Amino acid sequence: MDTNVLPRMRRKTPRRDYRFDNIRALLIFLVVFCHLCETFCNPDNNPFYLLIYSFHIPCLLFVSGYFSRYDAKKLAKHILLPYAVFQFLYSLYDCAYLNPQKDFSLQFTFPYWIMWYLLTLFCCCLLIPLLKTNRPWPAAGMLAILTTLSLHIGTDNLAGYTGSLSRTVVFLPCFFFGYYTGTSFAPNFVEGLRYRRRILIPILVAIAAMYCFILLDVGVSTKLLYGAYSYKAANASPWQRLMVLAGAMTWMLLLLCLSPAKQIPIWTVIGQRTMPIYLLHGFLQRLFLHESFFHFNDLGNYLLALSLTCTILVLLSCKPVYQIFKTLF
Repeated sequence: MDTNVLPRMRRKTPRRDYRFDNIRALLIFLVVFCHLCETFCNPDNNPFYLLIYSFHIPCLLFVSGYFSRYDAKKLAKHILLPYAVFQFLYSLYDCAYLNPQKDFSLQFTFPYWIMWYLLTLFCCCLLIPLLKTNRPWPAAGMLAILTTLSLHIGTDNLAGYTGSLSRTVVFLPCFFFGYYTGTSFAPNFVEGLRYRRRILIPILVAIAAMYCFILLDVGVSTKLLYGAYSYKAANASPWQRLMVLAGAMTWMLLLLCLSPAKQIPIWTVIGQRTMPIYLLHGFLQRLFLHESFFHFNDLGNYLLALSLTCTILVLLSCKPVYQIFKTLF
């Protein structure tokens, strides 16, 4: 057989699933909005903030896991390189502008603020060859083990910010739930949610509503939601963490049922270009915090945060910014 025929054969390109792009747009919107709200509100006393933080990061890791495959070169270029570059840039920004009295120091084992996500994502992807399986029951067993580890890390002194180790372990079940959903569970698992959404949506909404009530009633702290503190420091328990993980994945399933499967002008594009938004918005948030930008009443601050979030998403997802990131990373 003439092997030269193969490259010339027409190959079908998988149709892009815009549901995930639309979900990513919503989640990155919530990330930016919450970070702006941190500059003027007390997160522990803000039910809206607590609710968002209880699911938006776990859901982002689910989506990342769904599309993740182990490739050492891509991991180095798309995750490790941006982490190193922006860890340096944020450290320099902090020393040169935010805290000029502080000496410049650069290290890579203690992520600067939002950089923890890339380090956690990198560590999760490194575990794919070890935890990879194409069968549903072994995958379910792996998730049970990872959930146990996630619940245990809060009892250990390892819980903390160093190396993003604590957060990695805490959110491993979310990442691999997404990974196994895309590789090991029923091939049409996500489609099945859509076909059964008339039944599933009322059930998931009821569970999510009950979760919101319990979350706010038991007084879960942001320290538990951040995943970087021990249970003692967060004044929490393993059962509360289990509730948060289960609730977050309930929200994820609900988003999969509700998310439109078609392109939405601007919105879908934002969901396709979340990396520059995530990495760059932190400079603006730190600037607003340093300059005490939000100094209005509560309503004025929230409206300003909302308008700034929309502006930041549109500007940082524009084609020139995206092309630069695509070229570099």
